[in-house]
Amino acid sequence: MVDMNGNVVGVIVAKLDEVAALSSSGDLPQNVNYAIKGKYLNDFLKQFPQIKANPMKQVPSNSVVQSAQQSIAMVLVY
Repeated sequence: MVDMNGNVVGVIVAKLDEVAALSSSGDLPQNVNYAIKGKYLNDFLKQFPQIKANPMKQVPSNSVVQSAQQSIAMVLVY
């Protein structure tokens, strides 16, 4: 999750189960995600000095999405 300047402010970790919400509330919510604050990610990464974080350069707001997409990866845990 990035702000309008392309800075990481959180990491999305889960998505609301729409079917479960529909069956329990009768409403179908959309685009509900849960995230961990970026500060906690930063604190975690400091434990691993071999991982170097490269701060994003200031980018125009109309290209934030394009810039951020180059740094996104899906991690699946089984």
